[in-house]
Amino acid sequence: MAAMAILALVKIVQLAQQPDSDRWAPLKRLWHGLVPFDVSSTRAVPASLDKASLLAALLHLALALLAVAALMHLPREASIGITLARLGLGAVLAYSGMETISETLRLAHLLAGIEVSPIQRHPIAAQSIREFWSERWNLPVSGWLQSMVFRPVNDRVGPGAAVLATFAVSGLLHGWMFLVSIGFLGALLAAGFFLFHGLFVLVETTIRVRRFSTLQRRLWTLGMLGLVSPLYIEPGLELLGL
Repeated sequence: MAAMAILALVKIVQLAQQPDSDRWAPLKRLWHGLVPFDVSSTRAVPASLDKASLLAALLHLALALLAVAALMHLPREASIGITLARLGLGAVLAYSGMETISETLRLAHLLAGIEVSPIQRHPIAAQSIREFWSERWNLPVSGWLQSMVFRPVNDRVGPGAAVLATFAVSGLLHGWMFLVSIGFLGALLAAGFFLFHGLFVLVETTIRVRRFSTLQRRLWTLGMLGLVSPLYIEPGLELLGL
């Protein structure tokens, strides 16, 4: 319910930003409320089945289901090996789950003759933390945060403060989702996950990650994501009862 409330907030803001001369019909408003993207960015295309997207959706669904099955059968005793396996499987579940949702929504709309803006753009290919969050992962929410938080703060204070403010707001929104479902500790961990990424963006700007080789940039990105991923994965698995 908390996640739906966050999505509803994004939707209300998107709807409020539409010009009065372009108000949608009731059916289109309902459509806008049910999907995670801004329907004003869609366009009509010939109905088709994108085989590549279908294959990607099925692959990610299979990975997500395998991760769930493995998590359900992990031994309960505490050990470093089991903890690492749990976190690794949780990461696979989080990534594959989001990719499955993204590709399935795109496929369903293409079958209806509607092209939608991508929700994800192959996040695993990101070559910086900034690129991961601003250009590849959960783009509807990323776009909302950029327009409602980053740009106003950047105009008034500067880019460093804007980065921290954006990740702080994201952390608060996700933290609230965990607060109402599993309690304060889960909320604190999830919020910390996003705050750390705000710091990582500032660090990679300072050390000029863009000048690194492609391999070094990818290792940096995956390394930083992996370093703090337990802060989000563990509460997420608890939320799912895994």
